Amino acid sequence: MKKAIKLTKLEQADNPLYKAGLPEAYQYGGLNENVSVPKGYILEGYCEELPKVGSSFAVERYIRNDVRAYGTFLSSTVTKVTENGFETLNSKYTLEFTDKVF
Repeated sequence: MKKAIKLTKLEQADNPLYKAGLPEAYQYGGLNENVSVPKGYILEGYCEELPKVGSSFAVERYIRNDVRAYGTFLSSTVTKVTENGFETLNSKYTLEFTDKVF
């Protein structure tokens, strides 16, 4: 069952596979080789499954940084699930469940 969520990138992982890109240089929806999304990235949409160690976390995205932007977000591999989010090979995130309908 789809769950409405808000996902916020807090910072890059302690030892990231790819460092976070600069917000002014990152091409949302474009090709960004060897960098991860900038910190402060916020997306809203639906997820089918909760984050699980060893898998990527997928979101059917409807809003990115307060702008309607339909697409798919796929994280790098989840390395740790925390009380209010998760960590991946590249980033640390908070995950909130919402009642929003997109």
